[in-house]
Amino acid sequence: MNEYILLVLHKKGRSLSAFSLLDNSMVFDIRTKVFPHEICLSPDRKIAYLTEYGLQGVESEGTGGNTIAVVDIAKRKIIKRISTGDFLRPHGIVTHKNGQMWVTAESNDKILSFDLRTEELRFSVTTVGKTPHIITITPDGTQAISTHVFTGDIVLIDTKTGKITKRIMIGDRPEGLAFSKDGKTLFVANHESNDIAVVDILSANIMKRIKTGKGPVRLVTTPKGDKIVTPVMYSNQAQVIDVESCEVVATIKVGEQPAGATISPDGKYAFFACQAEDKIYIVSLETYKVENILSVKQNPDSMQCLTTSEIR
Repeated sequence: MNEYILLVLHKKGRSLSAFSLLDNSMVFDIRTKVFPHEICLSPDRKIAYLTEYGLQGVESEGTGGNTIAVVDIAKRKIIKRISTGDFLRPHGIVTHKNGQMWVTAESNDKILSFDLRTEELRFSVTTVGKTPHIITITPDGTQAISTHVFTGDIVLIDTKTGKITKRIMIGDRPEGLAFSKDGKTLFVANHESNDIAVVDILSANIMKRIKTGKGPVRLVTTPKGDKIVTPVMYSNQAQVIDVESCEVVATIKVGEQPAGATISPDGKYAFFACQAEDKIYIVSLETYKVENILSVKQNPDSMQCLTTSEIR
């Protein structure tokens, strides 16, 4: 595992840390504003974007933050911040090679689209659901999709016009999103329905529901597109789904309250951030066994995995 560098965002620890999996040592630690929540990489994987949400969670009272920290990974520092202005509690974030960055603003029930080159706001989309939480973009870059945790739906948005093209009632508290490699099938984790909805994007039909443990959170697809992993928060488990059969093929015991997840660039390992333990459980996707446990700072959540060459 010596080629991996794991970026870990700590909500209560208010930092972005990088860990070498050669010896579990911390490579760098960058202070953020209070309660950062989600992290994504630029298309070239040289920049990390962090949403500085400003509060513990979606149910927390308060105003929240309005900034996105921009981290130069090689320089190991925040080089600027992008303001979301009056759009508060930025949470879900995703970039695409189409040159766009999309961000959810939970307090305003807005979804924001930025030009990655200029970092200017292209437009804001008023959602028809309540509290947009996680967002993704189709592989071809034509549609952005957001979950709404309090109204149980997802919306599909045309990335050129900002118009909502479809709304699908999906389940109780939808959160994580992942695509099949061809972009034709969308997987949605329903945190309180304890299932993953399998959606045909063209017809907007729910083709199947995959039963999970209690409280699936995020979804991450392997680089090959053959598997999806999910942390199952209240069962203290990680589960692996076969994309072709849409069946759970492995259930692995991990630590307490797993929430964040990511996969190594070669698809060999999955990482699960267990918030109640301040630990990352590292699982082989070949044997489905825990191979390492990494101790980190307080309240780890969103993560990204790089190689050592990518931080030089």
